[in-house]
Formats: sequence, C-alpha cells, structure tokens
Amino acid sequence: MVADQFCLGAVTYIDSQSVKAWFAPSIPVSTGPALFSGLPGLILEVQIDENEKVISAVHISTDNVDKEEMRIPEKGKKVSREKFVQILQKKRNEQPAMYSNAQIRFYNRRY
Repeated sequence: MVADQFCLGAVTYIDSQSVKAWFAPSIPVSTGPALFSGLPGLILEVQIDENEKVISAVHISTDNVDKEEMRIPEKGKKVSREKFVQILQKKRNEQPAMYSNAQIRFYNRRY
C-alpha cells in the first residue's frame, strides 16, 4: 500500500541502478514522478538503489473537484483520443532513451 492505495510493483535496472516502481492499477493513468511513466497505473512510489533514494506519494485525494476550479482551455486544438495517444507516444519517444535497454519485472504484492 502506498498512500492507502493497493499497488503492484515493477523492477528494472537503469545505468546499473535498481529501480522499483509501485503503481496503482485502480488509477489508470500511465504516469508518475520525474521521468517515470509507462506502467498500467499511476506510479505512487519509486525506490532507487535499494531505497537509497525514494520518491513516494503521501496522500491521494478522491474528493470531488469543484467545477468552478475546472476551466475549459482557451488555447490549443481539439483532437480525438486516438490522435492524443499518437501525440503522447511521439513526445515520449522524443525523451532521452534512458529506458531503451530496460527489462521490467512485475510483482503482485508489496513487500
């Protein structure tokens, strides 16, 4: 559990550093802190080099967002979901190839 959310784990190695990421499949957003992304759920914790460095969510709020706080963008271009996914993939490919040789193993429980 991270921030009271059930998480699954994934581990990989980047530049000889072990990286464990704990993600919440119940929050279907494929992003996380810093440059960490690409897992099938929101990454809530990242552990680098056996906990030498840890980035962790403390609290997840599921309160309803006040509609007054939400504003329709005045700039930009409306695109279909398919086009959005294409743009997102293109932008991810433009990032440094730090994960090009990464192999990811998944865990089904937090230990």
